Amino acid sequence: VVPDTSLRRPAYVWQLFDLTQSYLTSGFVTLQKAVNEAIIDMRAESTVAPGRNATLNLAVRKFPVRKYSTDPFHDLASNIGGLYFVIGFFPIVVRLMSLLVLEKEKRTREGMLMMGLSPVAWALGWYLVYSALALVPCTILCVLASVLKFMRHTGPLELFVLLYLFVQSLIMIAFACSAFFDKSKTAGQV
Repeated sequence: VVPDTSLRRPAYVWQLFDLTQSYLTSGFVTLQKAVNEAIIDMRAESTVAPGRNATLNLAVRKFPVRKYSTDPFHDLASNIGGLYFVIGFFPIVVRLMSLLVLEKEKRTREGMLMMGLSPVAWALGWYLVYSALALVPCTILCVLASVLKFMRHTGPLELFVLLYLFVQSLIMIAFACSAFFDKSKTAGQV
């Protein structure tokens, strides 16, 4: 007789996370018990008296886990730490957006385009300058995060790539948002 091993719906949501219940109701323990009994029967036939079967006593308990300890710095940093990473890049984006709108306001870009500058070269120039400027805060933040062990499970290279790609997206957003403003003062304040 094979016992029913279908996963029953728990009475409470917290029981979903009870690993003991999931082991018992998922069928894993039943299958493991059957395999263990077959192995014991095959190996213990010579030591067990004829007519008796070897038995297996089953006990289930949670896997041992270290005690959870809290760190007030990490509790605070988990809530507002990401905000400080983002705020470090806002001056770059605000400055880029206000300068792009200032060029549009003073019609400097149109003058350069009339003198033969291609639009791709104009956009690429701004992009490369601000991409190079973004290297400084990205490097500083990565060094600080690795020295202070702010992100223990993230390597400095991965963090640098993540931050640098984030800055690239902010630069593109600055290009896109500069089309909506006519005054550089307004663009710099928004």
